Amino acid sequence: MTAPAPHYPGPSGETRRYVPVRDAEANLSADIVELIKADHRRIRRLCAAVYDTGRQRGQSDPDWMLGHVWQRLADLLVAHTQAEEQTCYAYVPGPDPQAIWPMQDPLVVHEDIRKLIGEASRHPVGSAPWWHAVSTVIELSTEHHECEERYILPRYVARLSLSRRKELGRQWCAFMATLPFDGLGRGRERGHGPEEGEEGEEAG
Repeated sequence: MTAPAPHYPGPSGETRRYVPVRDAEANLSADIVELIKADHRRIRRLCAAVYDTGRQRGQSDPDWMLGHVWQRLADLLVAHTQAEEQTCYAYVPGPDPQAIWPMQDPLVVHEDIRKLIGEASRHPVGSAPWWHAVSTVIELSTEHHECEERYILPRYVARLSLSRRKELGRQWCAFMATLPFDGLGRGRERGHGPEEGEEGEEAG
């Protein structure tokens, strides 16, 4: 089981929450393929934010910010991998040892990502071993998501009927809504809204 990551409070201790918005990424009847790709975009933005915040640490950003941004990314990655396993991965066959598989077993990659997140939690934020674990998570997840969009989604998930993909989308949203998802160790509702600063997000 992945070790819990430390939590880093925001400037005023507030809990932000994502709320559903009326767009293609957030619609509760959305295609599971679009929901997965929307999460991939959020993850890419947060990966970039971790590196940006690391470069600015001790300058324009306060010391707690790096841990806070990483916590958001780590939480989203864990939730994303679990949601995929609970929904669309039932339709993805495991690698055939007799066939040419263009990527690593995705379930093994998911577990590796979660283990690395646990490894990062055992080191002080900003330390060399912390950065090693975090940068490996970012590299591994980025490559994995590119492979998912190139191979898994078009080969297996996108070929399902539209009604089935929308049913999986509803299951995805229902699963995500059950997860605690904040940097303060408190549960919150997590819909499929945009990142902070985009339309549709509100503070709670």
